[in-house]
Amino acid sequence: MRVSKSILRRIIREEKRNLLNEYGNPPPSRQSNWRGFADALDIGVLDLDEIAYNLGFQDFRDMDASITPRVLSKRDPNSFLAAVRDFALSADGLDDREILHRARRPVY
Repeated sequence: MRVSKSILRRIIREEKRNLLNEYGNPPPSRQSNWRGFADALDIGVLDLDEIAYNLGFQDFRDMDASITPRVLSKRDPNSFLAAVRDFALSADGLDDREILHRARRPVY
C-alpha cells in the first residue's frame, strides 16, 4: 500500500498530538503575547516551539519576546500559515483567512 506525503504527515501529527496529550503540552503563560492565539487553536508551548523554530527563531521564548502573532502574520503570511498548518492540528480544518483572523485578533 502506498502512502502519500499528506497522509503520512497527518499520521505523524496525530501521533504527535497523542504523545503530547499523554505527557502534557501546557499553554503559554497568561502574560504571553501568544496566549490568545494558542487558546484559539488549542496549541501549547511545545507546538509554539516548533512553529518558532520553523519561522527562524531559537524557540518559543525568543519568538514571544520578539514579535506578536498579529505582526508576524502580517510580515510574512505564507510562512506563518505554513508553520501553523505543520504544527497545529486544529488548523487542519480552518481556511487561511480564519487562521490569519485568529492571529490578528486584538489581545485583551
